[in-house]
Formats: sequence, structure tokens, C-alpha cells
Amino acid sequence: MNLEKINKIYNTHSKFYDLTRPFFLFNRKKTIELLNIQKQDKIIDLACGTGLNIPLLLKKTSSENILGIDYSEAMLKKAMKKYPGVKFIKGDVATYKFSKKVDKIISTYSLSMIGNFKKTILNVKNSLKKNGTFVILDFYKWNGIIKIFYPIFKLWLKK
Repeated sequence: MNLEKINKIYNTHSKFYDLTRPFFLFNRKKTIELLNIQKQDKIIDLACGTGLNIPLLLKKTSSENILGIDYSEAMLKKAMKKYPGVKFIKGDVATYKFSKKVDKIISTYSLSMIGNFKKTILNVKNSLKKNGTFVILDFYKWNGIIKIFYPIFKLWLKK
């Protein structure tokens, strides 16, 4: 998906994003645990949206160690308002050149929305310190009782 289309979609979604995403975007806490964050680690929240990962990251480290990047200005405005101590930047996660390498990078429910995910992963690799960690949580088929709602969810994503 191209950046302008993403920006347009999330300009609309930013109005209700925080209210709806907890109902179908699961496992953020588990994913952040996989990062094994140390107090001093520098972390990038890739395609951070409105900052749904930020409160979980703040339990592990301080706000000055977190950087959120997203292309959607509307989503970033929400994140900045909620977490004024965290630095957020507008940028294309596939091409943005970070000034310093970091210890950890997390991507939750965003890599599948990025048009050039291979270029993004290469950019992540180049942005991590030696022995850094990149953890991805993205869409997958649902299991258990909630799987009956998966076809509706897929239709929603297509729109």
C-alpha cells in the first residue's frame, strides 16, 4: 500500500483507532515481553500509530529511551498528546535514516500494511545495534471461538 493511501486511511481511523483496536489486535504485552527490554535500552516503535505500545514500553524503560515513528500525522498527533515525554517523528519506516542505532525495535500490526516490507526489514537491520532485537506481531488467522469473526475482520481490513 502506498504512503499517501495509508495516510488517508489512518487520517480517518485515528478518530476511533484507540476505541476499536483492543477488540481485535491482541498480544501486545506478550510481544513486548519478547523484546527482553533492559532499563537502558533504546527502542523504536515502528509504525507506532497512536502509541498503543507506549504504556507497555514505559513499564520497562523511561520515555527518553523510546522513539515512535509513523507516516500518519493524525495518528502521531494522538500519540504525542497521550505521551508528551516520548519523542515521535513522522517518517517512512522503509527509508527513514535513524541518527543512532538502537537496541530494540518493535512492529505491531503494521508490517503487513507497509508496501515495501522487505525494504523496511532491511532498514530495521541497519538501524539495530549488533545483537539488537526486532520483534514483529502482525495479523494471523484466529483460533478458538473468535475464529467465527475472522471473515468479517478480513473484509474490514480490505476496506
